[in-house]
Amino acid sequence: MEISAISAVSPKEIDWRKLTAKEIIKYENEGVEVPDEYLQWAKDFQNDLKAADTDDTTYETAAAASTNASTQTQGETTSEETENTQEEPQNLTAAQRRDKMLESGEGYLKVARTFSSESKAKAVESVAAEAILGETASQSDSDTESLEASISALMEEADELKSQIESLKNKSSKDSKLGNVAKILQLQRQLKQLGTSGQAMAAETDADLNEYKSLIDSQGAIGSDTIDTGNVTVEMGETIKKWSWIFYGIGKNITKSGKNAIDKGDIAQQTADDVSAQNSQNISRVSKTQSEIMSKTGVQAVSFKEEDTQSKDVKNEEQENDSQTNKAEENQQAAIASGNIDEIMKYKMRKGEDINPELS
Repeated sequence: MEISAISAVSPKEIDWRKLTAKEIIKYENEGVEVPDEYLQWAKDFQNDLKAADTDDTTYETAAAASTNASTQTQGETTSEETENTQEEPQNLTAAQRRDKMLESGEGYLKVARTFSSESKAKAVESVAAEAILGETASQSDSDTESLEASISALMEEADELKSQIESLKNKSSKDSKLGNVAKILQLQRQLKQLGTSGQAMAAETDADLNEYKSLIDSQGAIGSDTIDTGNVTVEMGETIKKWSWIFYGIGKNITKSGKNAIDKGDIAQQTADDVSAQNSQNISRVSKTQSEIMSKTGVQAVSFKEEDTQSKDVKNEEQENDSQTNKAEENQQAAIASGNIDEIMKYKMRKGEDINPELS
């Protein structure tokens, strides 16, 4: 707490100005009515100094030292120029916030105590951020591993379907080929359904991992902000320690809170960097899975973040299919006559014919 010298005091039985903080508080505990200005100073001073308080400092000497310290720092603070003065408060760095507070007339010690409190609060936030980041990393890994396990099982089914399709296509008899058209079409639809299902699962996981990315970035920002505040707090604490031996203990405590903030913020920021790299690696794993599904089933990857684009693509694909259908129908008779099984299957699907007859 910044101490203001009191000039208009008329001591009666007790000269409060000559008493130490502990002596003043002792009188208060004994029921003596202590003037508010002395009692408040004694409580604040004793809390700040703690073990560093030698109990030799009186209100009078502390007030004189405070006045001297304010004079020493006035030239320093008024000469500092604040950059980006038009910025909104939330966009200012810790140093810029400190400078604005000093320029507004707040005492150096008061500002330092404010930053000390902020450092303590931000250190707690950084510890919480580190915990959130740890949980996010675990969830990212779990989601990715779960997807890969599901797609692995799906790919085994796809391999079995493709094997059956190839077996039916390789029948030597022309009659056998024509007779198994419906069954092949049915197997191909099942293969496509597997691909669609797999790509949907992959898209959902990809969306989740990208949401984690935003969360990771925000937690990393907490660590960075904590470090920034801690650095300014340490700087101010070190300055106060040099004022005089009276303020050494206060400056030491302020410096301690700043260093703790720097440590906690650094851990949170480093954790965010590590988890970000880990999550990016998982996103790459999902992308690889999507490519494998495409290669195996022919179904392209989708993204839940591009719904409008998907709708447009679907519409364009339908128009293109209509055009291809008209062209294919011109050659339908030739296709059937030649026994080309692929063309026969495409024709039947477009015409909506019954492709599920009982096959012997």
